[in-house]
Amino acid sequence: MFTTIPIGDKPFVSPYFSVGREVCKNLYIEQSPSETAKVPYYAIRIPGFRATWPQTRTGSAGCRGLFTTSDGRTFAANGSTLWELYQNGSRVVRGTLSSTSGPVRFAENGFQVCIVDGKAGYILQLDTSTLAAITDEYFPGVLDPTAAPTHVKCLDGYFIVNKALSYDYYWSTLFYQPQAIDPSAPLVMHYWNGLQFGKKVGDTDNILALDATSNLLFLFGRNSCEVHYDTGDVATQLWARMPNAIIQMGIASKDAHANYQGVVYWLGSDRNGTVGVFGCGSDFQPKRVSTRGIEQIIQSFAKYDDCRAYVYAQAGHAFVIFHFLNADRTLAYDVVTGAWHERTYLERETGLEHRWRGEYTTENWSMNIFGDGQTDAYYWLDVLNHSNENPDGIGVNYIKWVKTTPIGFKDGRWVRYKSAQIMMQQGNGTTLNTDEGVGQDPSIMLAYSNDSGKTWSQERLVKTGRQGQYAYRSLLPVLGSSRNRVWRISGTDPVETILVGLLIDGDVLAR
Repeated sequence: MFTTIPIGDKPFVSPYFSVGREVCKNLYIEQSPSETAKVPYYAIRIPGFRATWPQTRTGSAGCRGLFTTSDGRTFAANGSTLWELYQNGSRVVRGTLSSTSGPVRFAENGFQVCIVDGKAGYILQLDTSTLAAITDEYFPGVLDPTAAPTHVKCLDGYFIVNKALSYDYYWSTLFYQPQAIDPSAPLVMHYWNGLQFGKKVGDTDNILALDATSNLLFLFGRNSCEVHYDTGDVATQLWARMPNAIIQMGIASKDAHANYQGVVYWLGSDRNGTVGVFGCGSDFQPKRVSTRGIEQIIQSFAKYDDCRAYVYAQAGHAFVIFHFLNADRTLAYDVVTGAWHERTYLERETGLEHRWRGEYTTENWSMNIFGDGQTDAYYWLDVLNHSNENPDGIGVNYIKWVKTTPIGFKDGRWVRYKSAQIMMQQGNGTTLNTDEGVGQDPSIMLAYSNDSGKTWSQERLVKTGRQGQYAYRSLLPVLGSSRNRVWRISGTDPVETILVGLLIDGDVLAR
């Protein structure tokens, strides 16, 4: 009897082995474009990093933020240094920040970039490429450093910043043009006005984060979120809360939010103990996008208030990346398919896996650019590259992918497995001159579990075919007997990997 075991299209749905606890690491799920395809879905390995902007020195500070302007200039923060990156792999220092750690956020009005780091605010003048600290007394943090903003957005030509440890947020003058605020001193010009502020007052929690989508401003607190809009009323109150736009779901980490195509995604929490990932658009109705399996993983961490999130799109998918710094884990949500996966970075020297190295991102020159959280190296994610280049640009680290299947023969039948053929893209061996010939005759590993995934057999190696061996069969014979079997497939060879499923030849012996 031949049966196809699917690879599973919804990893991490359940936290329980007995239900089917599917794992998906460094693979993302893609739906077949046609009803006549061999399978309805399959898994593709994530691309690898190319170190186009290698680290400038050993032990350099990790990335703190990345931003690309509307006219295609890319800026990056490392330690106290603000860089401008160029497409040819070079970089130039554009200024110095007063802080050395923590996220740096950017916003642009077409003429300037406003930068905040939780310690101060800065304006980068784009026509002169000069950076200067904001000294206007009405800017939060200038007179009281504890009030310095951590977030900035630009909407309708106004820079908008939060005032730390408060319900308040402030907006600048329109298009950052200086104005005389005090009639008694008409020649004293300001970019910020102490009377141009709004409040998050629907609930009692302070503003921890700002985000924006569809020209709406989302104000996140610990237990709730408010949505504000531009009223157009410059004389009285320019920004105010949308009627009834109070969302009873706050944010668990001030940096764990991102937006994509009109929807804001964030790691949410509330007073009832809820922890999960939510998405919300202009209907102001949060929708839970995390699964029970993902939520159990998050709640198993000793802390998750250090989570950082962003979104990037590539190859027809959009991924919301959640980095958990203390836990050293990275979880990714695919907006297109609704499926989750985990991302890791494998250290070749030690064999240890850590969170993914792409800690911040931006897009420019038709590239997805990522900042390294541990060095000042910057990478681009190349769909034709199947390993991670080292931060110094010398040598590579391999990408270890893992996929476990759903439970086969769920009705509890006892099955004798005569053979298993791994269905995937065959004949994908590389012709490149890789280290020690790795990938020229690629192989993968297969293991199985007879207790729904709690314990595993020894891994067995099977080849997948050299370059051009497209009809190669990755077949393993004599695989024992069991009920409720789960299969685990994994590999590290630096070759294109498209995993389709398992073709099982087995005999049903009994119930």
